[in-house]
Amino acid sequence: MQYENQLTDLLLFEKDCLINLGMSLNEIENTSFYDLIEVLNSKKEDKLDDPLALFNSVNRR
Repeated sequence: MQYENQLTDLLLFEKDCLINLGMSLNEIENTSFYDLIEVLNSKKEDKLDDPLALFNSVNRR
């Protein structure tokens, strides 16, 4: 049962990559799983507005 659930999770993950990333099955199977997870988990809110401003604010302390 555990392996069936893991297989289902993997298939659902591949489906997300196909739909949301526009990847082919060949691309999905030849790409690092961890890289794909990082891409799927990324959010626009994680992006820094101005990395230089952040750097300058840390260096002023």
